[in-house]
Parts: sequence; C-alpha cells; structure tokens
Amino acid sequence: VSTLAGNGTPGNSEGPGDSACLNEPQGVAVDGDDNLIVSDCGNSRIVKITREGIVTTLAGNGSEGSSNGVGLEASFNYPSGLVVDIEGNVLVCDLRNHCIRLIAAELTPLKLSERTQEGGPTEKISTFLSTQFPDPKFSDVSICVGDRTFRLHMVILSRCPFFKATFSSEFIEGTEKIVRLEDITPEAFECVIENLYTDNI
Repeated sequence: VSTLAGNGTPGNSEGPGDSACLNEPQGVAVDGDDNLIVSDCGNSRIVKITREGIVTTLAGNGSEGSSNGVGLEASFNYPSGLVVDIEGNVLVCDLRNHCIRLIAAELTPLKLSERTQEGGPTEKISTFLSTQFPDPKFSDVSICVGDRTFRLHMVILSRCPFFKATFSSEFIEGTEKIVRLEDITPEAFECVIENLYTDNI
C-alpha cells in the first residue's frame, strides 16, 4: 500500500503527492488518461489526481453551495458518488443539494475496447463472463441460435435496442425467458455477445 495523494491531515490544497490536502474524499472515477476524479466531500469540490499524484481542482470553490458555473465558480454541498460518462463529462451526486450535477470536463472517456492488452480489463471480463455463460445460476435469459443455446444476462443484452425491444415483447417464451433468433449463425452471435459484454470489436 502506498499513498498517491494527501497527507492524512484534513485540509484544502492542491499540489503533488503528500503536499496536497483532502477532506473526506469519497467517490472515485477513472478517465481514459488514467487520471483519478475524486469527490473531495468535506471541501465541497471535485479534484483530478494524475498518475503522478498531482492534485488539481476540477470544479467547486470549496464553499458549500449549489451555484452553477465554470470551474471554481461552481459550488457543491457534500458531493459523493461520481462517474465519467462516454463523452468525458463528470456526473456527480451532490448529496446535500439533493441533485445530480454535470461537469463538462472534456475528459478522455474510459473505453474497455482501448484496453485489450494481455491481462487487461477486457480480457479479464471476457474470461470471467465466459465461465458464467454455461451456469444457469448466473443467467436470466436463454438465447437459442441454430442448434446452440446461450445463457446470458438481460441487463447487458439490453444495451442493444433490438434485445431491449424483444425483452418487452411476445418473443419471450413464458417464465423461462427463452428467445429464438433466426437469420444469424451461432458464430456471428458470439461476436455480438463479445461486443455487448466487453465493447471489444
């Protein structure tokens, strides 16, 4: 275990490594450049921490409030969970303002398809999911393609508009949730599955 940023003393300051001070950091997200985006709750601000541990304020002026604006013009009230979306914005749960805030941060979004090196996240996810396909305990829908049956997960397949519509239609057979597909080979369907589950094309 090593400390990337912060020195263990509550405070509000920027800088490298342990010269920076945070106050009750909670939510953490990662962007496509491997920066950490952190909700510094006690300081009512959102900070960015580089791989080298340099802390800078992304948004929030350090005072509790609910004003919108650019960078330090904005204010939060105990921001907590956050995420970087596919357009590089940061979505923040502004807890005590009872709302969700959007920061147009223009960050590089994190894409699993960009991380396909050996041992990377995409490979690990693919390996994990491939072990779960045959086990009915971890699936909630069966897709029949040709002479093969794929045991899959509706919440992930619903990323595709076709499946989202299918799961709310008469194509589902009874309570067992079976969908039969025509005009596609099992091999082609496997490629569709890999894309839906891992974003790896």
